[in-house]
Amino acid sequence: MDSIYRCCCDRCDSSKRTIGLVLIEEYHKCLKSGCGIEQRQLETGDGLLRLLGFLAVVAVRLLQLRTASRMDGAADACQFVPNYLLKVLRPAEACLRSN
Repeated sequence: MDSIYRCCCDRCDSSKRTIGLVLIEEYHKCLKSGCGIEQRQLETGDGLLRLLGFLAVVAVRLLQLRTASRMDGAADACQFVPNYLLKVLRPAEACLRSN
């Protein structure tokens, strides 16, 4: 019985590591694609660090929103995004759709 318990614990630990690695990969993809960090042409490491400090928060929020939309695709955006951000994003969305 002890060996079965250990085997189950090992599999759970392995699954947690895999999920963690996938989440890290998704975070990096969000920084690259969603935030366009590779497109920035910063000349100093200090500038890149400042930008990363800002975009890291944006990337995490994007991942949270993606997860929320996958859990309830019919949910209204205002359940997850404050109204002041929606007011900023709506004109940007319209501009992107027209291009």
